[in-house]
Amino acid sequence: MNQGRSLLELGAPGSPSWRKDWLYDYYEYPGWENVKPHRGVRTETHKLIQWCTQDPEEWELYDLPSDPNETRNLFGVPQYAALQQQLMQRLGSLMRETPVRTPV
Repeated sequence: MNQGRSLLELGAPGSPSWRKDWLYDYYEYPGWENVKPHRGVRTETHKLIQWCTQDPEEWELYDLPSDPNETRNLFGVPQYAALQQQLMQRLGSLMRETPVRTPV
């Protein structure tokens, strides 16, 4: 199982660019900060969060340049529908590429 890439690729001539988004998976509950399990995808400008143990499942979407403190949830706002769908698909892709450890 390979979860990373060599940093040596960054200096190689003609090296491919690295992706600009990443998957995170938070599952230390109960304990540490007592934040319920969630996962998400973070890009340079946006963050999509899936609260995976909530019933019904809950989502959050933030525009980080205009809302760096993540105070305005844009999930479900019609003008963000295309971005929301794109990030949900990307989250699914990243989860398939990465061994996810969430015990849910």
